[in-house]
Amino acid sequence: RWLVKKGHTAAAVDELKRALAENSSNEEARNLLATLNSSPEPNRPATSVSGLTGGTLSPEVRARLVTGLRQVVPGASVWFALDQRNPDSWSLTNALRDAFVEAGWVERPRQSVSFRLKPGLSLFVAEERPPAYVDIARESLERAGVALAFHTGYRAFYEERRRTQPDYVGVSLASDQSFVIVVGP
Repeated sequence: RWLVKKGHTAAAVDELKRALAENSSNEEARNLLATLNSSPEPNRPATSVSGLTGGTLSPEVRARLVTGLRQVVPGASVWFALDQRNPDSWSLTNALRDAFVEAGWVERPRQSVSFRLKPGLSLFVAEERPPAYVDIARESLERAGVALAFHTGYRAFYEERRRTQPDYVGVSLASDQSFVIVVGP
């Protein structure tokens, strides 16, 4: 229950499965596992990261992702933003980076944020119409089984928000940056 309260539902499910493997008559573990499996995780968007185990991509998901990402000419840039205080976000970002780099992409400097990110993955695209390589990145992630929230027109949104609310904090985009993959807890 502590893991669930702290937002670590996947770890709670793993622990409950382990407990049931040791003692199949543990009714409390069985009931909690059934509850977790039948309802979405609190504060988790409808999209989730499948193929993910402890902040890493499963070998099958990673292989599908690399195959899809290789459709882009080598040297395309990829940007990540994360709260580096979160070990799962850090691990998942490294796993994603490794897949992109293996496929020929180049990781640009990471953005570390000091504010709470929404759970899951998001892809923020600078313009309303993403460049072809951004569409390939999104499609590759989705076809590999990695679900994510997809937002276009983010640069205009961010600039307008900063203009109307000077204290607004969000993920910023450099002038030459076309997108960012935001890795939440």
